[in-house]
Amino acid sequence: MTSGIGDIRRSTQQGKNRQGSFFRLTTRGLMGDPLIALLNEEQLRQRGITPESVATVLESSCKGWGAEGDGQVIGFSIADSKTRSIWALFILPEDEGRGLGRRLLDAAVAWLWEQGVDQIWLTTDPATRAEGFYRHLGWDVAGVMEHGEIRFELARSAGEDKAQA
Repeated sequence: MTSGIGDIRRSTQQGKNRQGSFFRLTTRGLMGDPLIALLNEEQLRQRGITPESVATVLESSCKGWGAEGDGQVIGFSIADSKTRSIWALFILPEDEGRGLGRRLLDAAVAWLWEQGVDQIWLTTDPATRAEGFYRHLGWDVAGVMEHGEIRFELARSAGEDKAQA
């Protein structure tokens, strides 16, 4: 278990050197999601999750925030202002339950609000810790996507109130 938790920081060009850590983190599981944890690198690539896709996203209309503990990346979030979405939120399973997911999500949501976004969306697989996490935080279920993922949405007025809580 990681003993020290670092501050949430916005990813920068220097953070590109850590994209391999971000990529390896995705293979450990999305908020403890067993489906992602079971995917190998090729399966992740088939879903469009590659070191290159992460770098491309970070260099476009996105901002990312990372959490570090003991000098290692233990979680990150990426928000995309073009698609008005949370593109990624990952926490190492052994570092869950410390409020990092909430802090990373809050940072991404606040940035999207600053960009003038009025409604944010994200998707996650059903029956996962991630689904429970977003429901607990008051995100609204907006439907089910083609591959079975749940689409959650958060309206600006509701999100601003929840971010203050």
